[in-house]
Amino acid sequence: MKQILVKLAIGLSFIALFFLGYETTGLGKLVELKLYDYRFELRGPREPSKDIIILSIDNVSMEELDTWPWPRNYHAKVVDLLKSYGAKSVTFDVIFNKLSREPQNDKLFGDSIAKSKNVVLGSMLTGGVYSKVSSSSNNVEEALSYTAPEPYEEMLDGKINYGIVNFDRDIDKSIRYGKMLHPLNDLMPTTQSIEEKFEPSLSLQALKVANPTLGKKVQDTYRDSSFLVNYAGPAHTYRTISFSNVLKGVLLENDAKSYNEVFKDKMVFIGATAEILHDTFTTPFTDNVNGQMPGVEIHAATLDTAI
Repeated sequence: MKQILVKLAIGLSFIALFFLGYETTGLGKLVELKLYDYRFELRGPREPSKDIIILSIDNVSMEELDTWPWPRNYHAKVVDLLKSYGAKSVTFDVIFNKLSREPQNDKLFGDSIAKSKNVVLGSMLTGGVYSKVSSSSNNVEEALSYTAPEPYEEMLDGKINYGIVNFDRDIDKSIRYGKMLHPLNDLMPTTQSIEEKFEPSLSLQALKVANPTLGKKVQDTYRDSSFLVNYAGPAHTYRTISFSNVLKGVLLENDAKSYNEVFKDKMVFIGATAEILHDTFTTPFTDNVNGQMPGVEIHAATLDTAI
């Protein structure tokens, strides 16, 4: 009897230690996250928003066009084309934080952005300060005296929309949560800061350009709180078209007669899906079969969820 009681006490001690560790370490949180992922596996893919299209900087485009980074006149032409096709917003999950070697192409790109009035460019929180394109800094004097090379100074006076591309990662490095507003904390406000406290995310800016009323509603609803992204599926769930096909006017869509039909009233995200560009992340749908998800699709999924 005494041996039974001793074994029972030892067993209960192990159980108590397990639950203590579950509550006081990351173990409990990790178990919850994995159970969340499993629920996605049980549910399977859902129908993604038909209002979102991804223009992919993919392997096909990398083979057909110059090596990355491409000349800015490529981007200028695609912006002009998408505007003519009736796209509501054109959002680049790309950081253009310095001049290229071809100033004439930089100017073409800047002119196309200014003319279209529906483009959003990416900006990034890195090392505690914002990237050059948003010209914010911990140092007030540095922020006020900062000048960006043409055409990026237009971002500083509000002529070009930009949004933060950063993601919040969980303890296992997977991305499950989205955010509409990123706190400035002690950084200087920028031209598009909200209430001089927050910087808008890339997905929020895409929506505000396409639909200002709905964008404001989403902004007011979520503020800077994090929310679980309701992923529609693994990588390549959203309708995706190669950048090079649009640039060259090659229509491979079996269910459309023209790109006007494809892009009219759509929110278009442009970003890297080619593995060589290393812009991929772990999500609840990531596994050995599906692989990691390109960042541009995570922005699309975040916007889809918020809407």
